[in-house]
Amino acid sequence: MHLDNPFWRFSLAVHGAPGVDDECLTLQDAHGIDVDVLLFCVWVGSRGILLTAESMAAIETLVQPWRDTAIRPLRAARRGRSPACATGSIIWRRATASP
Repeated sequence: MHLDNPFWRFSLAVHGAPGVDDECLTLQDAHGIDVDVLLFCVWVGSRGILLTAESMAAIETLVQPWRDTAIRPLRAARRGRSPACATGSIIWRRATASP
């Protein structure tokens, strides 16, 4: 997967803005929102593209296997970790984030 693309840069910029990460996690935990899909929808909308019900269904079909095999287990691990682990994770994310 090529990660240097307009959507990836948009996602990093938005996710890195103050407070956004916490709000995204709240949406994810409280409402089951897929943050990556949410950011994709915002990015597409910012480019003037309207997503139809059919295109949203296609997106869901595309991301569902990844969500089931990678994202949900990672969420479960995140919820079960200790505060020290969470602090280490925040430090790691900040240290490895693109400028």
